[in-house]
Parts: sequence; C-alpha cells; structure tokens
Amino acid sequence: MNARPAIDREARAPARSWLAQGLAFRTELGPHLYLANGSRVYGTTDAFSRAYDALVAAGDSPGLDRLLAAHGLDAPAWIDDEPIAPFPPRAISLA
Repeated sequence: MNARPAIDREARAPARSWLAQGLAFRTELGPHLYLANGSRVYGTTDAFSRAYDALVAAGDSPGLDRLLAAHGLDAPAWIDDEPIAPFPPRAISLA
C-alpha cells in the first residue's frame, strides 16, 4: 500500500478576502476581484486590493460599497425579488 503525502491545504489555499459584495483573490497574473452582483471578475491594482482587504478585515460593508462606487464598479442589482414580466406569445401551435 502506497502512503500518500500529506497536503498542507492552508499553504495551497489562495489569498482571498470575502464579503457579501464579492471576493478578492490573487493569481499568478496579479490581484483580481469577483463581484457577486452580475458575476463579474476584474483585474485590480495592488493598491485597490489592499484597500479592499482592509475594509473586509474591518467588516465595513458600507465602506466597501463606497470603494466600489469610487472605482466605477457599483451597479444596480442584477438579480432581485421582482418577478420577471410574462413573455408575450410569439407563436401558437395547433398540432
């Protein structure tokens, strides 16, 4: 029986910061931001990433909203509790 090497999951886990608005993460290409509203992903700067991480660490959700707005990343809610309007009929089959 072959013994499998132990995996240090903490060492392999990517650096990331999360609040309800989104997730900051880093890849070999640099810092990125995933925004839950609209499932959008952006490449960011190190300065933006540091500001985002500080707001997440403080649990400052309103501050995060202001940061996103200051960088043009805010958007109206793409998904809400409003039901969609009924679609008009386009064709009727008599078969």
